[in-house]
Amino acid sequence: MDIVQQNQDMQNTNKLPKGYLLLHNIGKKNNMGIIIRSASAFNFEKVFLISKNEDIFNEEVEGDERKRKRVLHRVVKEFQMFGNHGTQAQMQFDVFKNLKEAKQYFVQNNIKVCGVEITPDSKSVVTHPFQGDTVFLMGNEGAGLIEAHKKICDHFVYIPQYTNKTASLNVSCAASIIFHHFALWAGYQESQIFGEKFQDQAAIEGEQQEKDSQSDEEKESSQNQDQNEEQISKVPQGQDDQSNLKEESKQQ
Repeated sequence: MDIVQQNQDMQNTNKLPKGYLLLHNIGKKNNMGIIIRSASAFNFEKVFLISKNEDIFNEEVEGDERKRKRVLHRVVKEFQMFGNHGTQAQMQFDVFKNLKEAKQYFVQNNIKVCGVEITPDSKSVVTHPFQGDTVFLMGNEGAGLIEAHKKICDHFVYIPQYTNKTASLNVSCAASIIFHHFALWAGYQESQIFGEKFQDQAAIEGEQQEKDSQSDEEKESSQNQDQNEEQISKVPQGQDDQSNLKEESKQQ
């Protein structure tokens, strides 16, 4: 079956494969942001992170959806992903404690892990060797995928080059190429163009939601401060006078 026929069949069944991203061990914050921007552009469903922040795994937080969203928002901000141009605000995120927990989740949800690396078993991305719902794992800028990463991968892809003038592409450039090929294979519909750009209303709304969330946190902090000041102001006047008299007596 050729790619065109396969895409038509997937569209007819209304079950297009979903793309995901697992971000781990990327060294530069700017690369992380750019990769997230590409994941958003190519219609990826969610970005997964590995975090040591125990707050998100607290039983009380896990049992309360509102609390978990608030803590998750804070955990994501800790990664300081520069260069995402507002797409971070409207992208879905989730967090795992470690790679083992991540792999268990992917197996349970029938999501294949695709490592982007040159290995003896790697296949060229231009052949679109994907297998249904797929989460992509990019390698570190210098070391590539470490052994712990490779162990959780179901298969690998690489990007063919046409000279030997450089050993590899920047990780954010590589991610964009890989994600684009997956979107083509999955049969995603191209977004409408407005003027010289694609419609960016979702990103605008996402930025507004982030601002609203920050505003709510500031209001809550301000209310707590007002309550503390109110409690202080309720101290009986006589007690204040006695304290002042005692202080004056000490000074004399």
